[in-house]
Amino acid sequence: MKNKVLISWGLWLALLFVSSCSSEKNKLPKKVAYHLAKENVYKDKKGELYFRIENDPPFSEKYDGGPYEKYSYLEEIYVHNKIHSLRNIIDLESLEKLGSSGVYYKDKNYVYIFPVRSGCAGGNHFALQSKNIKFLDSDKYYLKTSDNVYYNGNRIDDLDINTAKYVVWPVPKHKKTIRLIKDKSRYYYGGEKLTVDLICRTRFSTSVRKEIIEKILGKRNGKLINCNQY
Repeated sequence: MKNKVLISWGLWLALLFVSSCSSEKNKLPKKVAYHLAKENVYKDKKGELYFRIENDPPFSEKYDGGPYEKYSYLEEIYVHNKIHSLRNIIDLESLEKLGSSGVYYKDKNYVYIFPVRSGCAGGNHFALQSKNIKFLDSDKYYLKTSDNVYYNGNRIDDLDINTAKYVVWPVPKHKKTIRLIKDKSRYYYGGEKLTVDLICRTRFSTSVRKEIIEKILGKRNGKLINCNQY
């Protein structure tokens, strides 16, 4: 009889444990449902606004090995170096995408810079006052403000803002053109200072690299620089 009572108590405790585990599972937070509001801005059921960016793929060096989600949703944005809720800043009615890069957007108050992917633009996401802002190129990759020039959302460092201009440099032997930014001191390519090392890291053919180095960077100590030196 005593054994039967013990077995009964054991079964009751086991059922209680399973029941409590099931209820705990039911309490796990559900995924937030987002729906597209406009352009790349999404909204949840509470009315919060988010900008959607694509996460780096699982095979990327930036992938940390945790559960993989294709997208992340940014609900905060920097304005004048202070964090604000996107819902309190962005004006959906006047929001529009600028150019084909997927980085720049504009409403009646601000120009917005968002990364296309989590590893792009250094994760930058901020708003700029739309006054004194213009694009230097027709594809709208180079954004100029009163203080800086941005390439694809990244600020170009050490650039002289007063003399900065967009230049299309011909590479006639290969029927190509190289799109650059030039200031009083140097050239920039893809938002970086144009150096031999940078050219050697591009996907240009060896002959194109050689011509760019020869025409733009010239010679060093009377000898033509080449990628074999790097």
